Amino acid sequence: MLLAVGQSLSFYEILAPLGAGGMAEVYRALDTRLERTVAIKVLSDEVADVNARRRFQREAQAASSLNHPHIVIVHDVGDHEGRQYLVPEYVDGGTLQEWLRPGDRSWRQVVELLSGVASGLASAHAAGIRAASPAVTGLTRPGIVMGTIAYMSPEQAVGKPVDARSDNFSFGVVLYEALTGRQPFAGATDLELLQNVLHEPAHPLEGDFPAELRVIVEKALEKDPADRYQSIGELAVDLRRALRSATNRRLERASPAATGATQTARRARIVAPSLAALALGALAGRFWRGAPPAPAPSIHPVRLTEMVGMEETPALSRDGKTVAFVARVDGRRQVFLRRLGAGAPDPLTNDDADHSFPRWVDDSTLIYFRHPVEEGGLGSLCVMPRPWPGRPWRT
Repeated sequence: MLLAVGQSLSFYEILAPLGAGGMAEVYRALDTRLERTVAIKVLSDEVADVNARRRFQREAQAASSLNHPHIVIVHDVGDHEGRQYLVPEYVDGGTLQEWLRPGDRSWRQVVELLSGVASGLASAHAAGIRAASPAVTGLTRPGIVMGTIAYMSPEQAVGKPVDARSDNFSFGVVLYEALTGRQPFAGATDLELLQNVLHEPAHPLEGDFPAELRVIVEKALEKDPADRYQSIGELAVDLRRALRSATNRRLERASPAATGATQTARRARIVAPSLAALALGALAGRFWRGAPPAPAPSIHPVRLTEMVGMEETPALSRDGKTVAFVARVDGRRQVFLRRLGAGAPDPLTNDDADHSFPRWVDDSTLIYFRHPVEEGGLGSLCVMPRPWPGRPWRT
């Protein structure tokens, strides 16, 4: 690791390493000025040439101006002994790998989550981050391309100029891995892996996936950038469309009315000629007499909360059994959950921060809500597992 626990970078004290990649290492740190936990991303020595440093500064400035629920906030940028570093917010919500670890995530849950990631990446591209950036040059060892090979686009792997379509390829790798549990390209050595990324097709997407999702993954992993998704926004739209289509098909298969309608249609093709005259006569009589008014729907309001004060931003789970909402407690907005027909609301948060906008994900097993990391902060997204039956909520 580049930094040791207890070491200081300007106002930041290193607390623990979080992870490392081909281009940078990430640490959990303490901002000693504001007494808040942050992350520190320190770039490798091998991407420290003048052009790369200028590009890093420009991208850091652009990232700091972004405000998107799926993009961490950049607080600061600096230099330590010739190494550039970023100071983004620290989000204590686990990693994608940890979220996928139980192995029971459906492809719908994966696509729902990564659709948000694609939306955040589209926002970054729109802000000019990564757009038309040249390949990394001026490295200390000739012929070395920095990055994690398994997630590189072919053009990046050979040191060609890259643009936003390179990110689209890397997103396709993450999507493939999240769906299948393995990467689309493999090799016994880095050199073999690099050759496969450049020349071999991805392993087929094995599993019970809809055809439209297979097409999305294959298009994202095209070798030629011209054949790939030209924008991550297009990819995000296709992911959401695949979700809607699969949901509609599932509802049609599960609906007894749909099955009955199909059988009725078959019988109608046989008896329709003999009923035509009768149907026309009945229709004419209906218009002549006037159709009887439809009965008024029966509405039975149910009160969901009895708390003092204003409840805000309610969100009903997709199974229709739980409502999440925000209410003030001692002047702070806290998130509450109410299981319909199961007693009083349960507090999901109880601290000194303001929380807002709870949202359910996929089949009511996950919930997102805004969770500020500091007083007045813009907040972050927290992912919670389903509490019922018998399981407590946890971050």
